[in-house]
Amino acid sequence: MERLSLFWKIVILFVVVIGFTLVSPQRIPPSRSNVDTSNLLDIKPHELQKFVSSGSGLKLLYFYTNERPTNPEFVEELNKAAAHLHTQKYGVKVAKVDCREHGLSFCKEKSIQSNVFALRAGKKISLPMDTLQDRHGIIASVLHIAMIDKIPILKSVTERQDLEDKCKGRCNILFMFLKELGSYEHRVFMETAMRVSDKYLCALTTDYDTTLGLSEPDLQNDGENHGKTEKEPKLWALQCSNVEPQSGHSCLQAVHWMRIDLTSVNVFLQAVDMEPWVEVKPSSDRIRTEYDNLELPKVFLTYDKNEKEQVINIANQLNTLYRGALGICIIDRTLINKNHLKSLGLNEIIYPPGVMFLQPDDTRVAVLSGYQDSFNFIREQLQQYYTGVLNNMNSATYDEESFDEEYFLLNQDDPVALTLRRIGDPNVTNIRAFTDKTMPNLLEDLPVAMVIFYVDWDPESLIVLHMFARLAVRFEGELNLLARVNCFDWTDICHNHNITQYPTIRLYQKEKQPITYKGMFDENMLWNTLLIFKQGSSVKLETDKEVETFMKGEEPFQFTRNLNVIILGGFSNYSCEALGIYRQVGEELRGQFPFASVVGDVAEAVGRKYSVSIPFVMVTRRNDKQKNVTVVSWDFSDCTSLEKFIQEESVPIFPEVNDLTYVALRQLNRPLAILVGSTAQILREEQIFSKLAFEQRQLKQISLSWLDSESDVGVAFLKNYNVTQKEILPVLTVINYKENVFYMHPNNSYSNEELENWFSLVSNSQIEITGHLPEGKWKPLQPDFNYLKRMEQEAVNIREHTGMDKYERREDSMEAKDDSYSSARVQVSDDTDIFLQQTPDPVTETFTTSRQAQETEGPTDFSSHMEL
Repeated sequence: MERLSLFWKIVILFVVVIGFTLVSPQRIPPSRSNVDTSNLLDIKPHELQKFVSSGSGLKLLYFYTNERPTNPEFVEELNKAAAHLHTQKYGVKVAKVDCREHGLSFCKEKSIQSNVFALRAGKKISLPMDTLQDRHGIIASVLHIAMIDKIPILKSVTERQDLEDKCKGRCNILFMFLKELGSYEHRVFMETAMRVSDKYLCALTTDYDTTLGLSEPDLQNDGENHGKTEKEPKLWALQCSNVEPQSGHSCLQAVHWMRIDLTSVNVFLQAVDMEPWVEVKPSSDRIRTEYDNLELPKVFLTYDKNEKEQVINIANQLNTLYRGALGICIIDRTLINKNHLKSLGLNEIIYPPGVMFLQPDDTRVAVLSGYQDSFNFIREQLQQYYTGVLNNMNSATYDEESFDEEYFLLNQDDPVALTLRRIGDPNVTNIRAFTDKTMPNLLEDLPVAMVIFYVDWDPESLIVLHMFARLAVRFEGELNLLARVNCFDWTDICHNHNITQYPTIRLYQKEKQPITYKGMFDENMLWNTLLIFKQGSSVKLETDKEVETFMKGEEPFQFTRNLNVIILGGFSNYSCEALGIYRQVGEELRGQFPFASVVGDVAEAVGRKYSVSIPFVMVTRRNDKQKNVTVVSWDFSDCTSLEKFIQEESVPIFPEVNDLTYVALRQLNRPLAILVGSTAQILREEQIFSKLAFEQRQLKQISLSWLDSESDVGVAFLKNYNVTQKEILPVLTVINYKENVFYMHPNNSYSNEELENWFSLVSNSQIEITGHLPEGKWKPLQPDFNYLKRMEQEAVNIREHTGMDKYERREDSMEAKDDSYSSARVQVSDDTDIFLQQTPDPVTETFTTSRQAQETEGPTDFSSHMEL
């Protein structure tokens, strides 16, 4: 008996379901005399083996035996599909194979007349041509096979509810009902899944009963088939990540009201990702909202000081009912003037009404004076708007050009995707590509390697690959220093290395455990990390001259020249206990800082210079203009205390808040004081605050920093903390993250004595708080999901040659390979088991060349990656 992987279970169901959704011939365009195949890669028989084993993502192969195909309608649609697939970043190649020379024994088989063949990660799936309805069906099927391990097909409401339960507190779900696979809507879902699979766990069903319990668009049944009972394709976003497991609460549902297309789905997902409602602050003559750039109706709920609580309650209920379909805004009625009302088209109204409903183009506005019947009013307005829009969309069709334009438009909100579109694909020729065969041996032989694990359709992965390509130029002549693994091609490698997020960078050193890079994706930071790793984090200095050149970054220690932080330890001899602890910490922090050690008379000379005795530890901060050196005599009983000291002292004394320093300051786990003002204002106060920052660091009470009020972050900070008058700058705020409160200094006149007293009162909670931070524990916006783990094999029984007897539910759980060196990230640790119904085996064959057939007995693979 054999064992069948979960991957093949899903493939089986996918092939069988699509086989049962045959489409009427009217959907395929009529035949033409000349069939265009210009978008298909042309593969000759002798090139096929190299093409298949090239490891460049999923491949779709069409074999032909005549100059004029016997199925021209399908070939035309295949050519259109190839044009789209080759222009997108999916890693898919569509090729035609010339069988007229009969170079392949497989060309003699009848199956090539009615099938195309998808090859993915060494697996081969036959797809009958008559089940691939048109170019939409071809693209949907190819992308689904490409992501078959990430997008389960659910067969019952129980499976869906189990999936929701597993996602509670961890992830969100994008779930779709399709009447048939291979449809236009299936294509839209797959292209959307390609974009959002890092944010959502995507799943679908073709069984309408599986949607039981999910909300429906509340549309009028006006004879145009928009009623709630119509079984049309539908899309839901199930927000489970904020629901506590075992709480008994359901995931918050948002249902897509529009017809399924790329643009409307993109608007829907953007709306779902926004806050439940927004409070609007009007400008002098207009009311602008975060929904203005979305094709989304919006409602304004106005209030006075006695009505705000009631309005917030209404807004929360509307969010539960219409999330993703309606933009919800609340606004202080006293801030609205005549110009604001005129900008909304309310020329005849003087006093702001309680409820205002605006259609997306702001050409039509409906108003309600109070809140008494607000829910019915808003429901009727939504029904009227969406029913009209759907009626207008009924006759719309999509050609390939409009589909590609949609794709460009929906990517405009993604700065990473836009940057990638501008700069193009990275040149990876100088970055070694690891495979399952080359990676183990090379990692054993290479002294040092920085490896990026990525997928070639992910914009962030490709941007970081651009950085790797530039690093390869900077490390010219050292081709083995940088390497890459495409997890789309080599899923087994990424699974074995416990890669669950893309891109991930690992640093490998001979005979040592690998470590995961935890810094920013910044070219200079990657460069510095690799320099430290390459040169070795532990450096022995034996003379005064070597100490001097190391500190200055001069030959032969020029690798330290551009580093912000370097560490030096002084000891009596190489066998002392303190040096052992120092080296162990250096090993733990390798790749972050260079650790140098000096002993004996040279160490004592350095100690005298800084008025400390040996053993000592010195942290030099080159990016700190206030106090760039901290030297302390040894007072560390273990590695933990020394590591904590180094991490703390690597942060500048009074730094500007930016991406790097903010993370470092938060990791100190202390209240954070931020002085916000112009650079000139900060400069005037710098001496007082630098002295105070040094004192607070010694006391380990409050971390001090500053922020430019004219920067984007500074503007946002002042807005969030309701600082509207520039005259009160610079303003000082202390944020206590543990208590979720903040304190603002009562004025902008600062003296050393007064600040010391104020900080003491803040530290001891002896002063009235200014305000509260939003409730909730900070965590990443979206947890990553261990998709590769779902490819673990399950125990199943199958009939040899003919098919499966049944599927048996596995009771034991499979644990992912332990990786203590991976960064701490939110993961779904449980297996997500999808149990499928019994289906026949998929069609599978083995390609052989005529030559191979003569030299071997029985069928022979032409690629070692083609084995089932």
